[in-house]
Amino acid sequence: MFEEDRKQNRNGSNTPEYFLYLLTPVQGRLYAFILSRWPNKSDADDIMQEVISVLWSKFDSYEPGTEFLAWAFTVTKYILSGFRRKHKNYPVQFSAETLEMLDKHTDEFNSVYDNRIETLRECVKKLPVRDLSLLKLKYEEGLPSQKIASRFGMSVRTFYRNISKAHAILMQCMSLSSKAGGV
Repeated sequence: MFEEDRKQNRNGSNTPEYFLYLLTPVQGRLYAFILSRWPNKSDADDIMQEVISVLWSKFDSYEPGTEFLAWAFTVTKYILSGFRRKHKNYPVQFSAETLEMLDKHTDEFNSVYDNRIETLRECVKKLPVRDLSLLKLKYEEGLPSQKIASRFGMSVRTFYRNISKAHAILMQCMSLSSKAGGV
């Protein structure tokens, strides 16, 4: 299935591929959300597994084109609520007021986060092609620095200088966008 087809889900069905396409980029945010409300890593892992299972089982109720993360947060809140009821004797429990405050701040954070990610995408487009290639190999493909340096015919020290320069360009772009009213 082509990426554009997955983005728009043109065939109208909620396929496993489409589910994974939507879940993968937000999975870390869902896990952080869970940890912020249930600060026990072992339990958070179990909750995350349940969240993914329930998201998949209810995926037919998700409407393509709507915000997947908002839908996933709603499902996660219900699962956390049930988990809190089952574990009401757990020594650390947040009050309803604290959870409301966390939800409010989570919504604010998500808005800022989404804007920053979009700004970063725009800044990345402004990078020189070579810098972009270095960053992709390092962070998307996870190649070791030595291997990337060798591929580009440079020393590891030069590689690190180029990566550092690319980071500085991105930081400056993000800072300028922030000052201009972006993020």
